[in-house]
Amino acid sequence: MWHSPRRLARVLLFGAVLAGACSSDQSGSAPSSSVAAPLTAQYLDRPGCDAVERFFSAEEDDTFWYGVSVDRDEVARRFAAGAAVEAEIVSGPLADQVADIERWYDLRRAHDELLLAAWGSDGLALKVRRVRENSNFLDLVASDGFDLGAGDLVSLTEFKALSREVHERMFALCTEAPSGYAPLLDDQTLDLPAGQLLFEDYLDDERVIDSIRLDDLGARSVPWTNEPWTGAIPSPDGSWVRVYDVVENQHLVVDREGELINFFSGSLRCSNWYADGSGLVGTEVDDQGVRVVGADVGERDPQVELLFEAGGDVECVVGIDGGFAHVGSRGPLGVWAVDSDGGDARALLVETDCNALLSGSSPDGVRLLATASCGDRYRSGLYVLDTRAATASQLVSGTVAAPQFSDDGEWIVFGYQPHGEVEVDLAVWIITTDGSRARKLVDRGSWPALLLDP
Repeated sequence: MWHSPRRLARVLLFGAVLAGACSSDQSGSAPSSSVAAPLTAQYLDRPGCDAVERFFSAEEDDTFWYGVSVDRDEVARRFAAGAAVEAEIVSGPLADQVADIERWYDLRRAHDELLLAAWGSDGLALKVRRVRENSNFLDLVASDGFDLGAGDLVSLTEFKALSREVHERMFALCTEAPSGYAPLLDDQTLDLPAGQLLFEDYLDDERVIDSIRLDDLGARSVPWTNEPWTGAIPSPDGSWVRVYDVVENQHLVVDREGELINFFSGSLRCSNWYADGSGLVGTEVDDQGVRVVGADVGERDPQVELLFEAGGDVECVVGIDGGFAHVGSRGPLGVWAVDSDGGDARALLVETDCNALLSGSSPDGVRLLATASCGDRYRSGLYVLDTRAATASQLVSGTVAAPQFSDDGEWIVFGYQPHGEVEVDLAVWIITTDGSRARKLVDRGSWPALLLDP
């Protein structure tokens, strides 16, 4: 079966962090992007790769799978065209380099034949109605597998896993990253600052925040707290930490040892710090729309106060020098900077092919960290945004989660997974803010936070 670029992107970007789309009633032309033009994978000039390129780049109109008027002849034609390319791959020089490629080919042919044999007067319309519109067509096959003959019963789970493995290996064999987009080099000679690393892991299927010293990474990490907290975000000066209590649905501010300083109601959504660290900023949502609100950490009984009305235009908010930054749709979806009352919007990262998430700002509030998930996988990764110059630069290419600055502004910690390693857990890495050197800190973990020694 042919695979569209969109479906391929879903396979290769498995596990990437996506931002929720925001609607907007505002109009206007899209600003010019500050990010370089899209990068595309370059297929190597080697025997067999031309067939792989045709396999992955073939256009596919998914609509013919759905509805009552399904054309069996059209489906059969597409199956035959896909099988011809697959046969060329199987018989080519790549066959002995990709594990189980011949078995995958046999399963694919059996799958196609089974579907065509089951065709009725209304096609597969009755089955199609039971699946969501973006489901893979494999979901229409009986869940207990399909018979290849001689009692060889293969489950859908095995088929899908094998298919994904074969596709990824073929793609990796025949493509190379554009210059400068190779996986991070783990420089274990990089001298680390003195401090404590917090990161999330799972213990007995429950999420916990662990802690480990940067000068003793060989030691076993220990729980930073036994509370059901997640999402640790240090204040700009590193003296406090914002966390979210998943049981009580509250945003908390605690000290470096995890002792409670203050708490905020569950109505505050997606909170982060003011640029000066004096309070938390977030959003509240109701039938009237979205409001950007804030609360002073130092108050004994902090009250959430309205900062400005945002309509349906704002997602997560982060404090920056002179105002705030947010994900929203002031025209196109992207990352925008606004002044303290929500006016004077400036585009920081607007790409039609990417979804973005904000993490936090530098201690001076000038630089901002964002992660992007893009149709072109090499453009997915970690971006540093300059809120004054309104520019964006990509620091890391790959799957990146929850990056945070250190309180001296010299380091960034983040969860990282290189391209193509979809079965590998996120690891915690640290990188210099100029991107020149990086080092893996923890083999498995997410949402890291760095607390440097005073």
